Amino acid sequence: MLERAPVLREIGAGLTIWPNGVTALQLLGVSRPKTPFVLRTLKIVTREGQVLLARECSGFEARYGAPALPIHRAELHQMLLSTVGEDAEIVLGAEVTRFEQRADGVRVQAADGRSWTAGALVGADGIHSRVREQLLGDGPPRYTGVTVWRGVTAAESLRIPEGEAHTYLGDGGEFGFMPMLDGRVYWYATKQAPAGQGAEHFPPRSLRASGAEPSLREVAIQPALGGGHLGPADVHVRARLRRRALRLEQVLVRDLQI
Repeated sequence: MLERAPVLREIGAGLTIWPNGVTALQLLGVSRPKTPFVLRTLKIVTREGQVLLARECSGFEARYGAPALPIHRAELHQMLLSTVGEDAEIVLGAEVTRFEQRADGVRVQAADGRSWTAGALVGADGIHSRVREQLLGDGPPRYTGVTVWRGVTAAESLRIPEGEAHTYLGDGGEFGFMPMLDGRVYWYATKQAPAGQGAEHFPPRSLRASGAEPSLREVAIQPALGGGHLGPADVHVRARLRRRALRLEQVLVRDLQI
């Protein structure tokens, strides 16, 4: 595995792996965290407090064979590394710039001049994938017009019903939270803003406009003011790939944006 980062360290905030993703991890032999947790309810609420959607999630495992798994990105990384084991070859500081289809497989070139040859190449190099760029040439990702801030905060002082996740819809923005396995809460705030100008719309403005429950809102703001957050980050998307025949049978592109 070629990893662009020079070291493996704890980065990112929270994310939710839904039942289909948890099933895929199980098929790969990835064990679930030992900490018991059940996401019971997912709610979408207006700034006036009207509940637009209340989806029961506690029955996901009975219905789909796996639960929803809210988790910190660092914990997911550790689960994957534990599954791979010490025998796996993980090359750090390897920023892939291009690949070449050859008779004996696929040759991959890194920015520092190193290269590797393998039987197949899986390009999981993110929303700005170099592998996808070379393979499909479908241009850069599209900015959605939305900037996001993300953070993690302790749950002890928050009046959050156990196992509930909420999204509050505000004036040109959203605020949401998701309880995670380790007892902390992953929160996010979004705001419509021109590309690269999200810093002018710092989270408190988005949070206070969201209509979120005051105690939760203010507790989330404090670590943000102290720098304990990620962002601003412009949200980009790519068009879904259409099924089509490709002669490059040894290259698979999978874009991941977490």
